Amino acid sequence: MAMNGNLNFAQNAVEQLTGDNNLITVRSRAIQNRPFTLVKKMQAEAEDNYRSKIKEMEDSLAETQRRLNELQTKKEKASAYPFTGTASRS
Repeated sequence: MAMNGNLNFAQNAVEQLTGDNNLITVRSRAIQNRPFTLVKKMQAEAEDNYRSKIKEMEDSLAETQRRLNELQTKKEKASAYPFTGTASRS
């Protein structure tokens, strides 16, 4: 939720009117934007690792599909000409 500082202004005004300055000095006046640089770095490293692993798996899948298609083609050729191959053993 975006804050424009109105809440801090209202809290400071109430504390000033009540005469209690202790909490005003403790509370930060500026909104700090602290990016999670370490988390972002860790996330980027993990993504790099997984990208390479995914690439390896995709390559393996492509090779397996190629071999499967090759075997399927051989099977189709063999079934198209059942009497031209080697004699089957019964």
